[in-house]
Amino acid sequence: MVTHLVSGAARRRTTLFAFAMGVTILLGGVVVGGSTVALLERRGAGVAATPGSAPDAGFITEHLRGLLGLSPEQTASVHGAMARRLAALAALRTEMAGRVADEHATLAAEMKAILSDGQFARWQEHFETVRRARAHAASPAPVAAQERTPVPGTAP
Repeated sequence: MVTHLVSGAARRRTTLFAFAMGVTILLGGVVVGGSTVALLERRGAGVAATPGSAPDAGFITEHLRGLLGLSPEQTASVHGAMARRLAALAALRTEMAGRVADEHATLAAEMKAILSDGQFARWQEHFETVRRARAHAASPAPVAAQERTPVPGTAP
């Protein structure tokens, strides 16, 4: 029976080679992944559910300019319309937030009258968990990711 013995030096070279290949693959993945994220962010993709503020008129206008092939005049008009409507929607959200908070307080008062102290405490905890999950899921994209693209035909 012939036994193939590998010297210690050869074993170390093999181990070193495997380690170097692993590091190379890892670094390649980091570079490719980071480049992909940067490219998607630059193109406006992946600006979905991050807590922050609502999309700005410039970001939306730039997207529509590219999508619809808007002229400079159309771009300026679309930007104005978007700015007005987004401001109106922000005011509506502020008004509704106050009304929703009032309804939540009324519901809590009614639940406190119905439930035992232990049940009410568990209900409050559950209610806050659900409220936070829904608020997180409905969060608009961050402004920082949207403000990078200037809108042609409009003043900054």
